[in-house]
Amino acid sequence: KDNRLQGGFYIPLKTDTTSSRLFRILPAHGQKEVAFNASIVANFSVPVDSHSYKKSLQLKDQDSLVLPGRYNFQNLLSPVFTPSNGFKSNSNCQIQLSLSTLKDLWQRSFLDTMIVQEFTTLDIDYLGEIAGAVTSSLHDTFQAIIEANPLRGDLVYQTVTRADQSYQLDLLPEGNYLARSILDLNRNGKWDKGSSVPGEFSEPFFFKPDTIKVRKRWTTQGI
Repeated sequence: KDNRLQGGFYIPLKTDTTSSRLFRILPAHGQKEVAFNASIVANFSVPVDSHSYKKSLQLKDQDSLVLPGRYNFQNLLSPVFTPSNGFKSNSNCQIQLSLSTLKDLWQRSFLDTMIVQEFTTLDIDYLGEIAGAVTSSLHDTFQAIIEANPLRGDLVYQTVTRADQSYQLDLLPEGNYLARSILDLNRNGKWDKGSSVPGEFSEPFFFKPDTIKVRKRWTTQGI
């Protein structure tokens, strides 16, 4: 009788062969019309060591100056770097990530190579705005979230306003948009859609049925 099988399982240990790899960095190489408030997001196969990542990543503008910013390591598989002052209009930027100095969470090395990616930001001369106000006969005071979704692309442009103030969505690329407004009654900055358990109603919202045309250097008003 094999005593190893009493009270449980016998499992032979195998060597961990998981490799530390970089999948991608966004914005992608050669990407154009990157938003001014975009962040640098890297995707890895394993969690990275935050200290070594800070030493390995650099973001440079078209004058080769290093742009300062803040890091978000809430997800170590996809760390985020956001420039402190955003990006300039129609600027060529470069991402440099030195994998030779980068370590994963278990201090294993990546490949001995340098990743270099370049991208171009939006040209402010080709952007427009949407402006208007949100009113409600059911609520005297509220905070409103206004969102505009382009028919092409996955970006969502958002702003927040009060009931007694007008709003303006800035820096919108030329094109057609769908818009909606949400009455943020609890002022938590997001759309609470309600639930069945416990029984909670959704915050009121309104979808504008018609598309909105945004033209460069123009404000589409009265929305």
